[in-house]
Amino acid sequence: MEELLKEILSRDKSILARRDDLIKILDEEVPNNQRRTYAAIRKALTLNVGEIFLVSDFSDWEKQERARQILKESGMQDAKIDEVINIFANVFKLNAQLKYTLEDRIKSIEENLKLCFIDEKILLRVKNLENKIAENETLKKRIAYLEKIITRLKLENSALEMHFERLANDFNKTPPPANPHINLSEKTMTASPKTVYTPRTQRATNTINTPKNISAGEDFLRDYNIWQSKTDGFEKNNARKDFIAKYKVRYFNCVNYNERINQPDLSPIFEENDSAQTSDYWAIPISGNTFKVVPNVKNYNKNYHLARAMGDVFDSNFSGGKYSNIQVEKAAEFTNSGKNWTLIRKGKLILR
Repeated sequence: MEELLKEILSRDKSILARRDDLIKILDEEVPNNQRRTYAAIRKALTLNVGEIFLVSDFSDWEKQERARQILKESGMQDAKIDEVINIFANVFKLNAQLKYTLEDRIKSIEENLKLCFIDEKILLRVKNLENKIAENETLKKRIAYLEKIITRLKLENSALEMHFERLANDFNKTPPPANPHINLSEKTMTASPKTVYTPRTQRATNTINTPKNISAGEDFLRDYNIWQSKTDGFEKNNARKDFIAKYKVRYFNCVNYNERINQPDLSPIFEENDSAQTSDYWAIPISGNTFKVVPNVKNYNKNYHLARAMGDVFDSNFSGGKYSNIQVEKAAEFTNSGKNWTLIRKGKLILR
């Protein structure tokens, strides 16, 4: 598997950034006895892991760690992750990942102090200090994790409030059944005609969040942000499929992102894509050939912001690093002509 990948990349190294072309070649050339290993490599390529090894801004260690994190989040087993990263590392001749633990640091300090004939009490103080540093780092991680949970709960609470408000408005629009009318003078009673009851959930489905009832993309954005905030994988995947079908989503990409890796000032070129999984941009028709557009990205980073042109399409609070919580405050607007897409108005993202 490793030798085959080396041979293909020796002919054209940039094909690693064109994952569809690379996967097509590998599908044809990988022998049957290497199919299990290739399945893991193929999954890594669809997750854009291959492109990480092309980024010159990262050290060898950073490339391997970023690849490991993406594969870990995808649910791949540790043994397979090690196998995939070793193959990429050997293909690109990267240095082995360095592991320098807290114990290594303490041992190094102990050895240096012993050479200088330092008192054992000082050595004990150094160990205690190292332990406090480790505890503080753990505490910082726990605080960051709790802050993420609080943010997610706030988003879910906001979404529920909006949902109940829509249901309440819909209920108020439905007139109550007429009460029986009693004529005391004639001593007769006339009941009002029967009112056919329609379940509230059915009425909401018929009048809320359908493409024809979208107002400036508000329902589109609300539903997008709701399913983006979901954390359960199965539930989120089903909501994603419903969202695509409901809004008749179309897809496109920045097709010159490979050139923009080293030339971020190069004007982006946007073209149609036929896959929801591999597309970076999702578009919903608003009127004529005008579309509201949102990003399709799991982890927003420098690569998406620059090379894939999301910084050109959306204003945001991006300041480096990686963001896994992407909320759209304002969708971008594009026009479409054939397979070509043209930006007419930027949107805005909130990254956390």
